[in-house]
Amino acid sequence: MTTLYAELTSGPWAAEFAPLIAAGDDGAIVELMNRPSLTVKGKLSSHDIRQYFMLRDLLLAIEGAVDTSPVCKATVRALDIFAVFDLAIPAVLDKFTAIMDGLVAESFIPHFTEDDKAVLLAMADTPMSRAGQLGWVVDVPAVALALRG
Repeated sequence: MTTLYAELTSGPWAAEFAPLIAAGDDGAIVELMNRPSLTVKGKLSSHDIRQYFMLRDLLLAIEGAVDTSPVCKATVRALDIFAVFDLAIPAVLDKFTAIMDGLVAESFIPHFTEDDKAVLLAMADTPMSRAGQLGWVVDVPAVALALRG
């Protein structure tokens, strides 16, 4: 496990921390560590996906093509099986992306585009801090202890 000292002095943001460390600005270090400046994949509910499909006039077309289109059948089945798609899980992200790619290519659903796929994937984007990404709670006393003992 990486220590806070190692993260601040040699982690991926070490260059940004260096002047703050030199200035002894523990508060600014805490603020930077806790700022939600990263974007990670989170969860996307089937309800939200269905709403998006409905608002784009795609839901009825997808459901209506279940008997003739394996992609539409897989889409409807996935929406029924998964209440929530946790796109932070690589296997779930891969399967979800494959289904969306299939819909883009599906001739029965000509209005589903790469833009629709991008919107759906972006709906799962979740802001996160570097501290959160590491599973840490970072405060001024923790920084002071890590840097100066």
